[in-house]
Amino acid sequence: MNTNPINSESSNLTELARSYEEKGFAVKVLPAPGDIPFDLGGYRPDLLAEKDGQHLLIEVKRAGTPLSVDRLQSLAETVRQHQGWQLLLVPANEGPGQSLRTTSPLVSWPATTERARRASALLASGETEAAFLMLWVTLEALLRRHAEQIALPVDRQPTSALLNYLYSQGELTFEQFQLALMAQQVRNQLVHGFEATEVPAVTQSLHRLVSELLSEWAYTQNAA
Repeated sequence: MNTNPINSESSNLTELARSYEEKGFAVKVLPAPGDIPFDLGGYRPDLLAEKDGQHLLIEVKRAGTPLSVDRLQSLAETVRQHQGWQLLLVPANEGPGQSLRTTSPLVSWPATTERARRASALLASGETEAAFLMLWVTLEALLRRHAEQIALPVDRQPTSALLNYLYSQGELTFEQFQLALMAQQVRNQLVHGFEATEVPAVTQSLHRLVSELLSEWAYTQNAA
């Protein structure tokens, strides 16, 4: 059976728009230039969602479609100069339930550092699996907070895509990137009920990675 890509794209936008409307946002699909009170050089987002002074310009990332991260980062930097406005990149296949997550704030820097502290305490007490999982959620929070801080609008992307974008932009070294991918594989094994014999070794490596990024990205402690 052939699927019309135009119909599929329209359906994705409709479903995504509906998910925001269910959260109380007023949504415009393919908003007109006049709907945005500043110049974006001809750029037109897929959706504009607004509520209580919050204005979200939403770009849908379609599988197989080339994406200029540099271009989006430049746009996001322009958008963030206007109070209450934000540019978001979301996956095309994100269902309505998943899309609701994009309206939630990121974990704050103080909460992230507290998670890291708790993970270190768990590791010191021999609770290796618990320490690993706490380190993993700390890493995800760090990655998303850093992406937001550098105006890279990928903080709502799935973790694998987020890692790829940050590595491609030089925000992660090759070693850090590979370590995070390895940790993600172990995380998937654990949460899906499989044995993960690599947990002790990977936990130590993940602990070092989180410590490195906390030090390297410490400036974000001034972010909300």
